[in-house]
Amino acid sequence: MALDTIDLKQGNTFNRVFQWRDVNGDAIDLTGCSGTFALMDRSTNTVVLSGTTETGEISISGTNGDVEVTLPASGTTSLGIKKYDSDLTLVFTNGYTVSTETFFINVKRKIS
Repeated sequence: MALDTIDLKQGNTFNRVFQWRDVNGDAIDLTGCSGTFALMDRSTNTVVLSGTTETGEISISGTNGDVEVTLPASGTTSLGIKKYDSDLTLVFTNGYTVSTETFFINVKRKIS
């Protein structure tokens, strides 16, 4: 799963659907998986924003391979204007754990 830099306006809701596919492009069955998402400040190596399936920021739709991450505007308001490291990790029911490549979220100043 190759990801680009994602732009996010400070104070906006972050919402992104990640699609998990096999080498043939077919959806991976994610039934029963749990997930975590983290946004890390590159300068301090500190996680500044995160979400999980348990706390409701991550929704996994099972057989179609889609994972939706939604972080509320209240969580992004205090983010500094800079580029953050991020990834999404899934844990399958058998304990198999897989993460996306590290991707970047570029927080931009909200103008209006």
